[in-house]
Amino acid sequence: MPIPPVDVAVNPLGQWIMTVGVIIALAIAALASVRMSRRLHTWAPAIMLAGSLLAGFIEPMYCLTMHLWYYRVGQWSMYSSMDMSQPIWSWLSYGAFYGGLALLVWWRVEQGATRASIAKLVGVLVLIGIATEWLCINLGTYEYYGSHPFRIFSFPVWIAVANAVVGIVAGVVAARLRPLLPGTQAWAYLALIPVSMTAIQFGTGFLALDVINTPDPSIWLQYLSAIASMALAAAVAFVALKLVPKHQPAVLQNVADGVAAGS
Repeated sequence: MPIPPVDVAVNPLGQWIMTVGVIIALAIAALASVRMSRRLHTWAPAIMLAGSLLAGFIEPMYCLTMHLWYYRVGQWSMYSSMDMSQPIWSWLSYGAFYGGLALLVWWRVEQGATRASIAKLVGVLVLIGIATEWLCINLGTYEYYGSHPFRIFSFPVWIAVANAVVGIVAGVVAARLRPLLPGTQAWAYLALIPVSMTAIQFGTGFLALDVINTPDPSIWLQYLSAIASMALAAAVAFVALKLVPKHQPAVLQNVADGVAAGS
């Protein structure tokens, strides 16, 4: 089994950039959640964002199975579990990334987005996930060690598919549950992202995770299992998209046609 780079020190400048950047991104997501809560007359968006921070405690399991190592020497650590030391910015990033993306998808659905437009958003979220990982890795804050398929510029890009699907599923389900969870029932949103994160990351990635966590896995089996895991994640996104209307609601379409005619 691969051995993590336990003696590598974190890049001090990279740690500063990631910490400050994540705090700013989380503050923006928090503001967006409050504005959404007021417009939708429910505190569900803010509660869901809080739940995304709860999901941050899944990270040690993710790191252990995905062979992700946050450089420990010089790290601003928040807590340690499973012999995995978690930096402060990593925990906060769950709110900024998963919480922020889920809020974006939710708002798009509330605004009458069609199935096709949300499907296109999947590709955008995958690219955002890849760009984010490339930035973090090149800032010297962590690395994916050991054997990984589809590794491009040090990042196994197959992982980005499931990351994007988490945002799609949580956002779409959140929008569809809103009329069913009024008042204090909205506290159920606290569990939405932790459950979505666990179910999708491990529920679709288990084939690839089984392979990379075996001694000396063969290259062809790594790639086949990663392709299968990406296909499972895509299937979950396909099912979630069935909850989004294929065509824009008639009222919103009439408004859009009126705006187009006026211009």
